[in-house]
Amino acid sequence: MQGPTGMPMQGGIFDSSTLQKYITRLPRPQPIQPLCENKFRIAMVETKHIFHPQLGLTNVWFYNGLAVPMLEVCRGKDIYVQWANDLPKKHLLSDAIDPTIMGAEPNLPAVRNAVHLHGGEQAPFSDGGPLAWFTPGTDVIYHYPNQQLPTMLLWHDHCIG
Repeated sequence: MQGPTGMPMQGGIFDSSTLQKYITRLPRPQPIQPLCENKFRIAMVETKHIFHPQLGLTNVWFYNGLAVPMLEVCRGKDIYVQWANDLPKKHLLSDAIDPTIMGAEPNLPAVRNAVHLHGGEQAPFSDGGPLAWFTPGTDVIYHYPNQQLPTMLLWHDHCIG
């Protein structure tokens, strides 16, 4: 049996053992340019990405449409990030949402995000906890003082459900 991209399937499940290995370089981090000296706008958007050439395009949600976005900032320099939810109102996986999971109940918007920064030392408001979500067409501005020791930090969606 073959899937939509012509790749082998077994019992309706994609057979990943048929993929040719090590033919695609990992994406390199791509710096996001500031709006001005210490202000950034980063938007969660729906885009298409090729994870492996044998699989074709896949719909994904990325920050600024980049597979590996990054900010390069200096320790001790405050920055402000406007996190924007520019996602569509219909969830990418709407047919697979389990409404019995806490945070995925039908009375909540299916599309929302809460951006959490790992390793940063910032006030609770700018921490992006799992209940601090915002919906498409809205945004929040978080302040990051950057007083922690120099390191690589990671941000990700932290929305419950």
